[in-house]
Amino acid sequence: MAYANTKGYILFRARSKKRKTDDTSKVWLACAHGGEYKNKRKDLTNDNRKRKCSSRISRCSFSMTLQRCEVIAPAASVTYELRVFVVQGEHKNHDGAGNLYAYPTARKLKAIQKSSIHTLSKAGIASKLILISIRQSNPSCVLIPQDIYNAKATIQNKILAGRTSIKMLRNELHTKNICHAHDMNNGGYATHLYLARDQFVKFANEFLHMIQMDCTYKSNKFKMPLRHIVGMSSTNESYSVVLCFLSFEVEADYIWELEQFASIFAMGRLPEVIVTNHCDESRIGINVNHLRNIFLCPQSSLCLAHPEESILDTKSFNANWTDMLAKHTQQACNYTYPTWFTHKERFILAWTKVHCHLGNLVTSHAEGKYGALKTWITVSSGNLTDTYQSNMLSISQQETVIKEMCTQ
Repeated sequence: MAYANTKGYILFRARSKKRKTDDTSKVWLACAHGGEYKNKRKDLTNDNRKRKCSSRISRCSFSMTLQRCEVIAPAASVTYELRVFVVQGEHKNHDGAGNLYAYPTARKLKAIQKSSIHTLSKAGIASKLILISIRQSNPSCVLIPQDIYNAKATIQNKILAGRTSIKMLRNELHTKNICHAHDMNNGGYATHLYLARDQFVKFANEFLHMIQMDCTYKSNKFKMPLRHIVGMSSTNESYSVVLCFLSFEVEADYIWELEQFASIFAMGRLPEVIVTNHCDESRIGINVNHLRNIFLCPQSSLCLAHPEESILDTKSFNANWTDMLAKHTQQACNYTYPTWFTHKERFILAWTKVHCHLGNLVTSHAEGKYGALKTWITVSSGNLTDTYQSNMLSISQQETVIKEMCTQ
């Protein structure tokens, strides 16, 4: 079949016959242009069909029969192989194919290619890179991107084994002993999902000086915000403590998330400083109040960058600080004092410097970590299971880096 492909003639296995021992005894090959087109819609003809389509079937009569034969090797051992037994017909009514990409039969995946796709997919490699890898190992490969997508879908269906993706995810979380919690609505759909790797829960209980919280988006097809909680190790290396999918960013969601996060800490051990970012002034009070109530935290800081962005983005503050004082003094006070100065202890250095925040006045570590996470999330249209698997690859890499640095 491979030789026929090089000549532009595509053969496929029409049928086969097996022995009781499950060995193939005979194979019938046929041309991809063989057979006759059958119109299953009797009410449609070429005249009234809206979509003008065609078929590559052209009644080619070529066929070949292969039969299992014994072959005596030089070492007097007997082996078996399929040899040509009968050849019928000729390729009379069509020429050899110049482009094999148009023939699904010619693009059929081999066992080694299926294995490569499975291995590379588990490693979080994008489909386009998988295709490039296969083409580099086999320059004559005629696979197209859709073949990779189909193979990955087939692998995923085998893994699901009839389960929904969220049910499979719950089973995997129980199997791998990952700290998790979830909440469902009345329709049985997941509204909240909280994940924390055991090793990083231990890290969070050891390195209590500083925690950062941030939120990222466009990580899944359900458009659920991904709340990212980041800690810092003794080697100044940040790591992902918690990943939390939320339905919305409202008070009830924050309460649920913070309560789950507080549950991972041992009795009497809570973070000393929590740095969060909310440039939306309507959410600042909610976030700070619940941090104080749930964690009894001595200091919850606001990211310095976001008050600055909010002030500069407001229409009243379209110039620098000096111009603002000269032109919009009363308006500036009306906005700044009730909105930001009520939280001065959480972002002005005169108050924050007395706490052990290790110089972390902005959520740059959290933003950098979810930027790194997104490099592992190859598509933003995946389900929660896809996003979880991508994040676990990233978190495993973080764990390796921290352990390596701790041994130095």
